[in-house]
Amino acid sequence: MPKRPPIQNLDRLPFPDFSDFSWNKYPHPTEIPIMASRGCVYHCVYCYECVFWDKFRCRSAENIVEEMAYRISQHSFQSDSSQNTLFKNRQMHSRPLKFIFADSLVNGNYRVLGEMCDKIIEQRLNIQWVGQATIDKRMDKSFFQKLKQAGCVHLGFGLESGSQKILDIMNKKFQIKDAGPVLRAARISGVKVTLNVMVGFPSETFLDFIHTIIFLLKNRMWIRSVSNVTSTQLALGTPIWLNPEKFGVTILPDGSWYSHDTGNETDRKRRLRFLHWAMTCLIIPHQKIAKD
Repeated sequence: MPKRPPIQNLDRLPFPDFSDFSWNKYPHPTEIPIMASRGCVYHCVYCYECVFWDKFRCRSAENIVEEMAYRISQHSFQSDSSQNTLFKNRQMHSRPLKFIFADSLVNGNYRVLGEMCDKIIEQRLNIQWVGQATIDKRMDKSFFQKLKQAGCVHLGFGLESGSQKILDIMNKKFQIKDAGPVLRAARISGVKVTLNVMVGFPSETFLDFIHTIIFLLKNRMWIRSVSNVTSTQLALGTPIWLNPEKFGVTILPDGSWYSHDTGNETDRKRRLRFLHWAMTCLIIPHQKIAKD
């Protein structure tokens, strides 16, 4: 069967139909999923987004905000007060809807993100929203203030490493020197910041690893939490899986892998535990290590 071509104009897709959802049965009934884009503008060598999606595509700002306004008009806690007979429901009725962006990154199209915020502000939509983002030095204090005014309350940034050498090999496309100012601008504008950190990338020497800890130390004032802390996994179909020798990876018969700089899985877990210990000492809230 031939591969189906990707949908080019995402604005042509209908809005998801939640009309048969009983929001009362959900623990967070005012949190609504939304997706403004498909794919990612980057091709990080460890990430499977480029396996799922051929290329990045984004809806227009008008279409995204139209869906938000539609959700407000249709959600039972917003539009039908007759259903809010319980005290808990009356509390929910007073809350703004919170949109959870399921995108790989909300700032894949910087212009559209800014236009979306302008339209939310113009239409005075009483909403909140959260999402994932990449470090982009164009996101200064004034830009984050606009995001905050438009309802952005929380962004998760895929930092992964504090070493520029590792970021370059990962194909992250940003400079570590720009990361601190971006996180600071977000936090002082009132947008909560979480980070993703990856330990044990194949080329990560112990010194590279220490650079990550130093980055967290220098920027801990701006970080609400490190919400995703993992050791590197080789996902099927990714560049690092398809060309392991390019990254100094030896895949063993049992499916595990080894590299000169990070050793085996036991070595990487040891490095991961060290990072968790360091974040505890720095009083940085973080995801706990899952027990084996």
